[in-house]
Amino acid sequence: MEYLLTTIKGLEDIALKDYKRTKIIHPGKLLLKTKNINKLIYTTRSIIRVTEILASFKFKKQEDIIKKIKQTKFKINYPYRIQCFREGSHDFNSQDIMSEGHKLLKGKVDFKKPKTILAVEIIGNTCYLGYLKANELNKRFYKIKTHKTDINSCLAFLLLKLADCNQKHSLLDPYCGCGTILIEAALYAKNITPMSLRNKNKKFDKIKNPKLKLIGFDSMLYNVKNTRINAKIAKIEKDIELHQCTIDWAETKLEQNSIDRIITNLPKNQEQEFFKNIPNILAKDAIILILTINKESLLNEKEYKLIEKRTAQVGDTVYYLIKCSLKKTLSNKEEKS
Repeated sequence: MEYLLTTIKGLEDIALKDYKRTKIIHPGKLLLKTKNINKLIYTTRSIIRVTEILASFKFKKQEDIIKKIKQTKFKINYPYRIQCFREGSHDFNSQDIMSEGHKLLKGKVDFKKPKTILAVEIIGNTCYLGYLKANELNKRFYKIKTHKTDINSCLAFLLLKLADCNQKHSLLDPYCGCGTILIEAALYAKNITPMSLRNKNKKFDKIKNPKLKLIGFDSMLYNVKNTRINAKIAKIEKDIELHQCTIDWAETKLEQNSIDRIITNLPKNQEQEFFKNIPNILAKDAIILILTINKESLLNEKEYKLIEKRTAQVGDTVYYLIKCSLKKTLSNKEEKS
């Protein structure tokens, strides 16, 4: 079977590394061929939505989509509903498609507890019809406390992958908010899937128990408390060390050259303070990955080497990702490149 997977725009290449027989077909969209979609849904950390594809086609107007819905042989277990996901500019909206589709297919419709959900995925002038297998997989069950600067959990996981962060690395998030990056790091290192926190499936669970060094700073006490609450629900509270402090306490709270990775959602106007206070805590070959909404990079290129810069988009929010390192920590091979 073929499946349309929705992930974070701009990080599709990072997401597809976890799956074989997968390719990028649109921004934020992967095409996957597999016979075991249930395992992917249970174990994924980077996929937001999964749609089983029955038909794909180009269209010019709304009537073309409605006509194709009529021609497609759906296997519907009633009650059902249609869910439309639309990206791009059109002279119709998602509600128009769902309303016309329900009139056409008839049968009992239940928006709250349908037994079958038919998916209509519209991306520009391309449409995919099929069954919605899973949606909102980015919503983690541990996250009962949130913060205004909190980021999508799938984005947090992909940041870990982009920074080449694994269980052997010490990780610091100096603006941790409600702890999403740190908690995702702990779950990943221990091989605890986000779905297992709600409904365990021993067939797919292979829990590990490595010794981790995950550290979070936040200037607000309620953020520290909220991170502890979320971490406790995720059953990894003992794996995270938290401090109520600002970045200028880094050299006091942390040993010199002890941090392998820094990954953080950097608040606006904090760039200079951040880069000023981290050099002495960085280990050899340490990597820094910052997420920011500030388009103008304030990276000091005399002290830091830019490794990679890219954008990622969640909804209407565009993030700028800056992956860098201290020049003095680079190996000779990297310096020559």
